[in-house]
Amino acid sequence: MIIEGAWRGVAVVYANPMGLSTAERIENELRSKEVPTILLQYADTDLERLWECVDCIVFVMAVSGAVRTVCRFAKGKEVDPPVLVVDDSGKYVVPVLGAHWGANSAAREVAEILGATAVITTAAEEFGYSSVEDIAKLAVAKILNLRAAVKVNGAIVRGERVCVDVPGLPREALRGNFDFSGDQCEYRIRVSDEESDDPNTVYLKFLNVSLGVGAKEETTADVVEEGLTHVLARLGLSWSRVTKLSSIRRVVSEVAEKFGVPFMLFTTEQLESVDWTCLTPPSRKLREIGVRGVAEACALMAAGPGSRLLMRKIPYRGQMTVAAAAYG
Repeated sequence: MIIEGAWRGVAVVYANPMGLSTAERIENELRSKEVPTILLQYADTDLERLWECVDCIVFVMAVSGAVRTVCRFAKGKEVDPPVLVVDDSGKYVVPVLGAHWGANSAAREVAEILGATAVITTAAEEFGYSSVEDIAKLAVAKILNLRAAVKVNGAIVRGERVCVDVPGLPREALRGNFDFSGDQCEYRIRVSDEESDDPNTVYLKFLNVSLGVGAKEETTADVVEEGLTHVLARLGLSWSRVTKLSSIRRVVSEVAEKFGVPFMLFTTEQLESVDWTCLTPPSRKLREIGVRGVAEACALMAAGPGSRLLMRKIPYRGQMTVAAAAYG
């Protein structure tokens, strides 16, 4: 499910008490699927901060009010979070921003939760095809030439053959007339560090992945490896995509050495210097020892300026947490 890939979390924002029960149904169901989810009231929400910090926003309110909000914060399709609107009674789910970037699929999944109708208006998703944006998200990559994406999406909708050369892509997740074995196609999607002038080819650039680990003192290298492999499986990535691994625990360096990944050892004091508004609020135990967080801060600090959180910290076997950041 697409919404389960909202690794930075989903915000469910309701405008008035009449929509609270619908918002709570969405929150509870997403949490049961281990999707990081927060429930907020519109009047009390820092929407500017929220816009930068989550992978999807679900407004439970009138479409007109949500559209006015979207117009205040929207910057571009490649950076804005998908935005859905659900009416107070939970009868309709409308994607209003980021249709190809996950909103349509998320709308269908929220509609399934509520027993509602998803109002889909874009052609690719209406006919059940995967878009270029879907492929970029699955590959943890960015689109270098958005104009070509429009043309290639049109070809996908028309059922034309599109050659896809994206290593590691889970082919079974794609829907459309895709050719993974050749390049004799008028339209193509491929990986490259630089785009060209070919208007019929979409160029994707793989993002670098930085993993941060928080662990108890007694956590072994075997458990660390298991936890990291578990997270990579959720992201649909192999170890070859990991460019940095970091922690405040030296045991993590053993795993980094095994897989040939550069390791960075931080102190808690260094992590306190990370000034990033989207970090997950610390648990009570972390507050008691004066630490805001470890895994997310490690991943971001190792990735450097300009990085963004790819996956919020998730626990593993009660012994460690892992977070991922993307950069490049």
